[in-house]
Amino acid sequence: MRIGRILFLGIFLLSLTTILAVSSFFEQRAYSALHQLSLADSANASNQQQELKSKYKQDVLDLLKNYQEKKISASQLEESLFALNAPVAYKDLHFQLSTTLAELNSSRPPLAEIKGKLENLKNRYSWLTANLTIFLANIL
Repeated sequence: MRIGRILFLGIFLLSLTTILAVSSFFEQRAYSALHQLSLADSANASNQQQELKSKYKQDVLDLLKNYQEKKISASQLEESLFALNAPVAYKDLHFQLSTTLAELNSSRPPLAEIKGKLENLKNRYSWLTANLTIFLANIL
């Protein structure tokens, strides 16, 4: 009777150890795969944001250039800017530029206030400096 209990306990402990070892092995593989997947996703998202930033910059500069060359009106500039897809890094710029252009298209635009807002944007975003300087010269 004693040998039966000892044998049963030994087999039970061996089975339990095997089950824990196998589950630990598969759990480690699952976490490893998940970690690699999240790194790949974050790298892909980072690349997409960089591409979106580059495209947004170019689109804004093209819109300002078209306005300066009288290819589009102020209202078309405002509408086109609203239609752009802004990256996370430029959400604040997009909002401020859009609202400033909306003020400019109002019946009595506060030109001094608009000039101050655009000057602030010029100082914060160096890639806009040349185009906004010309833009300011054209509206004032």
